[in-house]
Amino acid sequence: MSFARRPRRVSSRRRRLWFVLVALAAIGVLVAGAVVAVGGPGRFAWAVKHTLLQPTRESAPAATRDGRWRQDLDYLQTNLSRMHANAYHTTPRTHFEQAFAAARERVPTATDAEMIVEVMRLIALVGDGHTATWSWSDLFRSYPLQIAHKGGSWVVAAVPGERADLLGAEVLQIGDELVEAAMVKLSRLISWDSEGDRLSRLAQLATRAELLHAVGLQAEPAVGRYVLRTAEGAVAQVEFEMAQGTALVVAGADLLHRRHPDLDHFVLDLPDEDAVYLRYRRCADRAGFAVVASEALALLDARPSARLVVDVRENPGGASIVIEPLLDGIRARTAGHRTFVLTDSGTYSSATRNARDLRALGATLVGEPTGDSIGGWGEVRSFELPNSGIRVQVSTYLFPGDHEPVVPDLQVLTSVAAWLAGEDPVLQAALVR
Repeated sequence: MSFARRPRRVSSRRRRLWFVLVALAAIGVLVAGAVVAVGGPGRFAWAVKHTLLQPTRESAPAATRDGRWRQDLDYLQTNLSRMHANAYHTTPRTHFEQAFAAARERVPTATDAEMIVEVMRLIALVGDGHTATWSWSDLFRSYPLQIAHKGGSWVVAAVPGERADLLGAEVLQIGDELVEAAMVKLSRLISWDSEGDRLSRLAQLATRAELLHAVGLQAEPAVGRYVLRTAEGAVAQVEFEMAQGTALVVAGADLLHRRHPDLDHFVLDLPDEDAVYLRYRRCADRAGFAVVASEALALLDARPSARLVVDVRENPGGASIVIEPLLDGIRARTAGHRTFVLTDSGTYSSATRNARDLRALGATLVGEPTGDSIGGWGEVRSFELPNSGIRVQVSTYLFPGDHEPVVPDLQVLTSVAAWLAGEDPVLQAALVR
């Protein structure tokens, strides 16, 4: 008698074990890939925490105004330390706690505007430019005036049309304070990543009516008083009434990088200069930028002798990857040697990294140092104070690398005279280099 050999059956237990091993191996491959993709084990651990960590839950609003402000202060203190990778990297924890205790004591006697300023001051204790609040721009109204730091002085950058003669006038005082003393007071409300970054932020605060009143720089918010010195040397106190929506005449409004203020990026062909100009105003809108980059690269292909000018001045950052289609196109064409990147103290965060990336392809940087560095705090998360609605962003990662601003290969400063005359010496230097 013969017996046919029966096929061996794999036990269900062995089959489950096999599936588990395969699944674990697949997970291992995915995790390893994710670790490499995000930049190593330390960066991977950050990514996991960054994804999972959330602000604390809000409590029911207190019954009184003072109680609600104290709730906001508690929420701010808890979540600054919870969400930031190291909220005490600049200010010792004991100093931090004392400052919050003092702020709680101030609540009954402080106005709402003064409490908003107090929140700004507390956030600034963290000490990095990416940890900040920008809610003051919605909460405080502005005088019909803009100032800027040019040529070593604070000057008038924008005014109503009927006061266009004040454009370029030097600012000597804000209220009764000398301008430098006033800027010291305002500096306590902000953090910054470079001196240029500090000056840019101060310029934005120096015309906010209720804020200036809250810190004692204006006697009343309704009218702002500034002492100015005109180009002719005349010194006078000028008053500006608080107003919203007033049309302003802006110095340098016709410069190329100020055109199309509603667009994040655009391209201009400059055949007379044998150049292609790409304005990169914000690191945003990947799809839109891909179209703009394609247009710029097509113009370069049509004129192999043309240079590409990428203008990242006043670009506050966003997503570093937006610029990748342009980087890929320049790399494929080995066109780095004919690419020029325009920078200033408003070039910040991802825009600074993009300037570095373009330089790595052979591009020449022209202009002023960037507003921050390659190394430093970034990768922000945000939360909102439950009662006042003040939105706070905090840094969650310390990038390795140089902690100094990126210095251009060719440094070019814009004088007040050139600025008022509508000239752009930075662009001109890139076009004739």
